[in-house]
Amino acid sequence: MMEDITLNIQLISTIIATYGAYKIAKLKLQPEIKIPVYREQLKNVYLPMFKLLEKDFYKKIDKETTLFYINELEKIIDANYELVDPDIIYYVKTLKEYSSLETKTDEIRHEIFNDLSFKISTTFDSLREQLGMPTRSFTYKYRNYQLAPAIQETCAIIEKIFFFIFLLLMLIFMIYMTIYALTEIFSFARNIWLSISAFFASWF
Repeated sequence: MMEDITLNIQLISTIIATYGAYKIAKLKLQPEIKIPVYREQLKNVYLPMFKLLEKDFYKKIDKETTLFYINELEKIIDANYELVDPDIIYYVKTLKEYSSLETKTDEIRHEIFNDLSFKISTTFDSLREQLGMPTRSFTYKYRNYQLAPAIQETCAIIEKIFFFIFLLLMLIFMIYMTIYALTEIFSFARNIWLSISAFFASWF
C-alpha cells in the first residue's frame, strides 16, 4: 500500500516537473518565434495601414474618402492576408458593404471606421512595444485626437474640471493674499497710530 502511494507521488512529481520544464521552454522559445512575425506584420501591414489612416483616425469621413481607404486597405490585405488580424478584414469588408448601399448609412460607417481606427492604432503600438520600438504616449494621442471618441471626450471633460479647479484655487489664493495684505496694512497702520498716540501722550 505504502509502495503504491510512493509510486503515485513520484509519478505526479515527474508529471509536474515535466510540465513545468515544457512551459519554461515554451516561454523562452515564443519570443524568438514571434519576433520575426511581428517585424513582418509591422513592416508590411500595420505601418502602411497606420500611415494611411492616421490623419483621419476616428473622424467622420465622407463616402469617397471611405471608398479610397477601403481600396488601399484591400491591397495591403490581399498581399499579406496571413499576417492581418481577422477583425481588420471583417471591418474593411463590412465598411465596404455599407459604403455600397444607396441608403443613408453615414453613422454606421462612422462607427465601423472608429472600430477599424482603434484596431489598427492599438495593434500598431502593441507591435512596436513588442519589438522594443518607441510608441505614442497617451498625451500624444490625446493632443492629436487619436484616442477613441469616448476616451477623448472623457479626457476633455477631466481637463476642463482640472482647469476649473485650478482657477478656483487661484481665486481662493488671491482672496487669501488680499485679506492677508489688508490685515498687514491694518496692523501696520494700527501700530503707527499707537506709536503716535504714545508719543503725544508722553508730552502731557
